[in-house]
Amino acid sequence: MNYSLLEDENYFNDLKQKVPEWKAEGERMLPNKRSVWDWIKYNIRAHAILQTYKKVTSRRFHNNRAIEYSVGTKTLLSGSVQNQDRGRRD
Repeated sequence: MNYSLLEDENYFNDLKQKVPEWKAEGERMLPNKRSVWDWIKYNIRAHAILQTYKKVTSRRFHNNRAIEYSVGTKTLLSGSVQNQDRGRRD
């Protein structure tokens, strides 16, 4: 499990809501308590993987946007410096 999820309060609130649903679903579908417990663990693991994927995707998106902004700013600044240099030569 990703340790950053353990610090995410939204993740725990989401689990608090979903575990009872998974338990009820398992009790309807499965023959014994051990199978229900395995079903709950499976869903917790799958949920953790999905949340980690969403978190990484979001972080990459924001990092890429920051890089694009940084590169764009540098390009604009270098263009304005070149324009200033041309003005001095004339």
